[in-house]
Amino acid sequence: MTKEKTGLSVFRTDAGKEEVRRRYEEVLAKWPVPNTRRFIGDTHIIECGDTNAEPLFLLHGTLSNSAAWMGDVKEWSSRFRVIAADIPGEPGLSSEMRISPAGDAFERWFESLLDELGYKG
Repeated sequence: MTKEKTGLSVFRTDAGKEEVRRRYEEVLAKWPVPNTRRFIGDTHIIECGDTNAEPLFLLHGTLSNSAAWMGDVKEWSSRFRVIAADIPGEPGLSSEMRISPAGDAFERWFESLLDELGYKG
């Protein structure tokens, strides 16, 4: 997937990165509905709900990850195919390198993700 990276990691130390990711894995083990986790390029995604349902893409805010959706995903996945992405450069399981805020780098990342998932022509 194409994106411009800033060269800046969201983590200050390797030990900090490992601790955040370890705790995040513990939280994800409590995801309230059956799910599939995978990587599309260097983007970690969580998918749940009926594979034939209309997709609902969830993008968390800054300094966050897909755990932000755990309180709502049970209801949403009853009606939609939920796809939650850990945005690269945030404290999730995707690439630790931040997407450049300049220009259209974020838009290109998301379009590439949609393409890889088969939701965009």
